[in-house]
Amino acid sequence: MFNSGGSIQELEYTIEGGVSAKVKVKGGGCFLAYSSGCPKKCCLNGGEVAFEWSDEGKLKLNLPWFEEAAGISELVFMF
Repeated sequence: MFNSGGSIQELEYTIEGGVSAKVKVKGGGCFLAYSSGCPKKCCLNGGEVAFEWSDEGKLKLNLPWFEEAAGISELVFMF
């Protein structure tokens, strides 16, 4: 997902009850982003999913293509 202008549909940050970032993305494959801190957990369309985070800030996970949602997924990173 190296076309962030075409992949990211929505982005919302909240700080109530803990910091979170909600990202709606279109597409499937490798999602790669920078995060200065490691998320406590990540949810994909409401279910918790595994992700990788490195000390250099690389945040990575694999997104499946959801045909019934026209390829749009909702990711929530909780810090």
